[in-house]
Formats: sequence, C-alpha cells, structure tokens
Amino acid sequence: MGSGDGNLYVLQTSNGVLVWRYHTNTPVYLGATLDTRAAVVYVCIGLMLYELGASTGQLLRNFQVSQQCQ
Repeated sequence: MGSGDGNLYVLQTSNGVLVWRYHTNTPVYLGATLDTRAAVVYVCIGLMLYELGASTGQLLRNFQVSQQCQ
C-alpha cells in the first residue's frame, strides 16, 4: 500500500502560495482543496502530506513528499 502515492509534487505560485498536485492531477492549496465540493483538507507536516476528512478529521490517506513543506 502506498506505492502509487509517489507522484505527488509541490508547485509555488507567483504570490508564494504552495499548490500541491497528486496522482489524480487535482491541484490543491496547502490546507484545503480548490474544489469547494470536496470535503477534504490537506495538512503537511515535515515530509508527510495528510489527507483528512474536513467534517470528521479522519485520516483518509497520507503521502510522503520529496521535500519539506511548511
């Protein structure tokens, strides 16, 4: 499990906002999805990005990233 989660990477926009893309190619801001219909929040600690249910706080998935995220 987790072998398909490696192609997750980080982009930085001109205004300094970090944007994540993961294997579904959905861009997400650090902390929340861009898609307001999605009840998912992303939290990054160290080298791990955690995908949580926004309403429950339940861990849905986590990803190891190649560089530290703040």
